[in-house]
Amino acid sequence: MWQVASGQAKGSRYWGPTLWNNGRAKINESGFGPDLASNFALDFITRNKDKPFFLYYPMVLPHSPYVPTPDSMDADTAKAKFAGMVGYIDKLVGHVLDRLQELGLDQNTVVIFTGDNGTGAQIEGTRNGVTIRGGKGKPTIAGTHVPMIVRWPGKVQPGAQPDGLFDFTDMLPTLADIGHGKIGPDPIDGASQVPVLTGKKDKVREQIFMHYAPGWIHEPARFVFDARWKLYGDGRFVALDPVHDTETEVKEMTPEARRRLKQFQAILDKAGDGPLNPVRFPMCAGKPSLKDGVAPEIAGCPREGDGDANE
Repeated sequence: MWQVASGQAKGSRYWGPTLWNNGRAKINESGFGPDLASNFALDFITRNKDKPFFLYYPMVLPHSPYVPTPDSMDADTAKAKFAGMVGYIDKLVGHVLDRLQELGLDQNTVVIFTGDNGTGAQIEGTRNGVTIRGGKGKPTIAGTHVPMIVRWPGKVQPGAQPDGLFDFTDMLPTLADIGHGKIGPDPIDGASQVPVLTGKKDKVREQIFMHYAPGWIHEPARFVFDARWKLYGDGRFVALDPVHDTETEVKEMTPEARRRLKQFQAILDKAGDGPLNPVRFPMCAGKPSLKDGVAPEIAGCPREGDGDANE
């Protein structure tokens, strides 16, 4: 485990990192945090090579603060450092694939690579010739749409790019399906994506419902969306442009747009997810509020030294 916020109180997550193992903190006076996490992951694979195993590997990168890696020590801007960190991700993923191959496990192991949220807002990059600004923390497509790559030899066709929607709630039933496991009797929100991954179906879901209350800086929201449209709980109905990562208010309603709007509204009405948690600044507990009569955890407070708190 690595800490959420860097600083004097908890140490670094990168150079000379503070890491937690089984609940115990260890302050390393040297070394690069992602390398230590990589070594741990590779050792886990080796120790469990003779039996089925599950490895969840959050490699820290490319979370802020943006720093030079051992392979990009000359990086001097946020964008250059971020680029170096992404390159280092590629290197560490390569280490995992190499270890699987060395142990003869590469043809019998499913590898899933994905992000957990959009890129930090200070990073502007280019994708397919289009300039994209990071939207991390926001409920927009730039904050919730992330890459995913699945390697499953003999099952997933190399180079395949299915268009079906994949939500993180689908991860549990998908992994259970892959491992021939069973899920308890209680209903779940997700659906197995194995039929899509193996090319047997184009999609297993028509839309995604999300109750987004991060409890950290950003405003909460609830919404439903598919590949083209999105309806927020406050009534905003927008068209999605995944090429530019933008959302545009729908002003001219086509018959299809009206149909989807009606369907989305019905889903929101029946969700039963309860009210959104208004807390956005838990770090402000016990401090002066920025608004009279409003709790500092909701309104915020004067803060210093938390430049990467929203990253």
